[in-house]
Amino acid sequence: MNWRTSAGRSGSWACATGCSGGTAAGLGTSQQSMDIQACNVSGRCSPWSNNITFHPYGPTNAVPGLRETHDDNSITFTWGTAGNEGRPITGYEIDGDRNQTVDAGTHSTTFGGLGYSTSRRIRVRAIAQDSGPGPWTAYVTGTTNAAPPPPPPTVDWVRPYGATGYQPGCDSGDCQWIQYHLSNFEGGVSIYCTFDSSNGTWPYNRDDGTNGSIQPGNGTNTSGKFFGFPKGWVKVTCHGTNGSDSFMRNPWG
Repeated sequence: MNWRTSAGRSGSWACATGCSGGTAAGLGTSQQSMDIQACNVSGRCSPWSNNITFHPYGPTNAVPGLRETHDDNSITFTWGTAGNEGRPITGYEIDGDRNQTVDAGTHSTTFGGLGYSTSRRIRVRAIAQDSGPGPWTAYVTGTTNAAPPPPPPTVDWVRPYGATGYQPGCDSGDCQWIQYHLSNFEGGVSIYCTFDSSNGTWPYNRDDGTNGSIQPGNGTNTSGKFFGFPKGWVKVTCHGTNGSDSFMRNPWG
């Protein structure tokens, strides 16, 4: 039994007492047609048969271009379209930190709600009609962005306490206060502030006018009294476990 194809391939099948078919190998994966003829042992052959059109298929190809993109909170994996080698791709199988089969029109998968510095990895293979799954890709790993550094501790401003910054009626004449504002200081009871001025170091940190200190914290703080202070510059320097900052100005200027 002889056979030939429109793609230029030909061959024969040996049949002892008759046969109803055989295997033709090496045909490639393009659509083509074939016809056959029967021959006897003396070499006499029948006319060629009518031809049939067919589309051979090979193994399912590997998935191309598996890659990842990420941001602060999510990782997205994308991939290309696998060659079908004669049979349509019916879907893609995902393995790793996600086990899922998606349809042939899907070329991405996203992990969301992850938070900073979180990793996920997957691999993918194509599934084709009749020819089954193709080879797995290599694993690809994605990692979300690292957390940004915390904002630095900051003394934001210094201003007079009250309308004028003067509080009359103190036991040693007029006395002054200032307010100052802190942001992003860490350390709780370890936070402390010192005061300097154009009249020297501010000697009192407590509202009762005694030496000592109150416990400053993030937000608005009020200094202690300062007796007989001229309207000059004031410098507030504060320290936390995560660093220090200063602010200097004339609150009354």
